[in-house]
Amino acid sequence: MRVLLSIIAICLLHISSGQISGEILDASNHSPVTYASIQLVNTNTGTVSDEQGNFNLVVPKNTQTILLITHVSYKDKLVQISNSKTTVYLEEKTTSLEDVSVNARPDRFWKKSHKKFKSELFGVSAFSKKIEIINPWIINYEEQAGALVASADDPLKIVNNYTGYKINFILESFINKGLLSTYQGKPFFTNLEGNYDSNREEVFFGSRRHFLFTLIHGNTRAEGFRVYKTKFDRQTNSFITVKALNPNKLIANINNEWWLDFEGYIKVVYLKEKDPTRMQHASPIHESGQISYLVCNRKIKIDELGNTHNPGLQDFGYWANVERVGHWLPHDYLPGRLIELRRNDQENKRTRPDTLKGFVLSNLIIPADEIMDGGVPRDGIRSLITPKVSDKNMSVPETTEVLGVRFNGQARAYPVKILNFHEAVNDTLGGIPIVVTFCPLCGSGVSFVSKTKEESLTFGISGLLYNSDVLLYDHQTESLWSQLMGKAISGPLSGEELEQIPTDRMTWEQWEKLNLNTTLGAYETKYPINYEQEPYREYLSSDQLMFPVNKQNRKIENKEMVIGVTYKGKYKAYPFAELKSTTGKIEDILAGEPITIHFNKESNKAWLSREDWDKGVKSTVLFWFAWYAFHPETEIYKN
Repeated sequence: MRVLLSIIAICLLHISSGQISGEILDASNHSPVTYASIQLVNTNTGTVSDEQGNFNLVVPKNTQTILLITHVSYKDKLVQISNSKTTVYLEEKTTSLEDVSVNARPDRFWKKSHKKFKSELFGVSAFSKKIEIINPWIINYEEQAGALVASADDPLKIVNNYTGYKINFILESFINKGLLSTYQGKPFFTNLEGNYDSNREEVFFGSRRHFLFTLIHGNTRAEGFRVYKTKFDRQTNSFITVKALNPNKLIANINNEWWLDFEGYIKVVYLKEKDPTRMQHASPIHESGQISYLVCNRKIKIDELGNTHNPGLQDFGYWANVERVGHWLPHDYLPGRLIELRRNDQENKRTRPDTLKGFVLSNLIIPADEIMDGGVPRDGIRSLITPKVSDKNMSVPETTEVLGVRFNGQARAYPVKILNFHEAVNDTLGGIPIVVTFCPLCGSGVSFVSKTKEESLTFGISGLLYNSDVLLYDHQTESLWSQLMGKAISGPLSGEELEQIPTDRMTWEQWEKLNLNTTLGAYETKYPINYEQEPYREYLSSDQLMFPVNKQNRKIENKEMVIGVTYKGKYKAYPFAELKSTTGKIEDILAGEPITIHFNKESNKAWLSREDWDKGVKSTVLFWFAWYAFHPETEIYKN
């Protein structure tokens, strides 16, 4: 594995914003130096001295206050500014052209070393061939303890013909030993003539700065990044992905300053571009994306443009191997659409989104004030993960109420008395991850395939409600999910939907008859809970609701059970009170499609035919108020 530590430019003093003014004088006679170039470190910001040697320079916010002063007749000078007005003295050059000519005759060791230096500094990007060092003779190479060491007394003059910058690079150190290279220095940028906007945008998007910028502005996933907790296995010399991470957890706002705050390794995948090098670190899951790794050993300050302001952050993978000199951009550069995003944030005085129970309410698709605290803490109700699966021959009372799930050729039942206390069971059925959910307040049992297009999810209970219905959260991104919407309503995955799978609420006896090869899930748990208790007895004994809902319809009692059916955007509720006076088999038409509802009068249970589920019709058994709150446009079946 190749390791390259990124460029570091450190300055203890920053000017928040404003101007630097001063004068440039000859060191010997204190006469003004006219037309001296003044550049600000890491930026494309600069000016020239006037006929009196004076200059004024506007300093962007949070910029390092290091200036490089250059002039054709004087030695380059690096100056750290400690106040807003300064005087700089330049010494005349004494190097002759003859000296340069002598120094420009490289020997075999210098040629070999220079080739290595360029390959490590320029990297393997497609842009590396468009970069050149126009004063290579100033670089000195020597071997120290088996390592190649490079140094230069004057700035390297680097021209990047792809991004359109000339870079004066003050090389402070360069060490290469085997596969490890480290370098440190300070770049100063000036524009080449021409339009390089599209090339600069291409270089910026997917870069480390782009990633850090999205953390500040809360659009990490929308910009194409995915983040994973990772560990490094020293035995295999490789990274091992542990789990997906919520990007919001990586950053903190402390006294209106942004800090990258995590320990150890993370993997960052950029999905909007391929990795042209097809490097060994590519993952089968993200083989078309660019994969980089960050390791952090302390809090790292980040400004609003995604620049880091103290050491401690290291790159591996794509960023380290590919994004070297060819990808350097000034710290004050942003692509046009991100400039607009930042401007809108500033105009709207955007702050970090509100939080509830530790969940960041971002990208909301419902009003924040309609999210209710359910009265229990986050994970106060413990969801189940990988439950014990029992053979159907276990001694289970026939009248035990279950949620029966059919998917991918398998069937499994989950006792409602268990779900009353846990509300979500994360399981696998037919080799596919699923989640079985139950909201006691709505009487609703719904199951989903628990994965998006990109990753599998596991779910916990947030302690929050919407329309009196449970809001789940996924452990991978901490997005909030509405059970009855089947959709994320907040967080990085906001707007994404889960695939609903066939779920019937009936007795164990009925389920067994319909599903001869069924298994039983979560009949036993590790928790010391008396599952024979009825925690919602008082709530179920009245028609009153504990929490507000957006819309109500009292044509039917709030807690009358209905089977709600949906197909092609049409909704219809079949009240149990109406079904009781039927023969037990109701044939109806919804959205032009014939459907069949079955009803058992003895057990007071209703379910949609399997054939209808196979056609894409879906159903949920729940209380009337909950069905209507989410589907006020519903039809109501009348016998």
